[in-house]
Amino acid sequence: IVLFRPDAGALQAASGPMGGWDTVTRQVPRIVELSGDHYSLMVEPSVAELARQLKPLLEGGGSGPERP
Repeated sequence: IVLFRPDAGALQAASGPMGGWDTVTRQVPRIVELSGDHYSLMVEPSVAELARQLKPLLEGGGSGPERP
């Protein structure tokens, strides 16, 4: 699980450091912080950075470590 999280906004404060994923999986999410907010992540220039970060993950596959 990879959590792409904006560096601006209150989402992380409301959902905790793992974005709420710790309530639905034992896998530890990899967190990638991107500039912008929840809405600007899907428009230029943030979406280009999102694509750059996402491409190798889609090509590589795999899974992350589990929480104890």
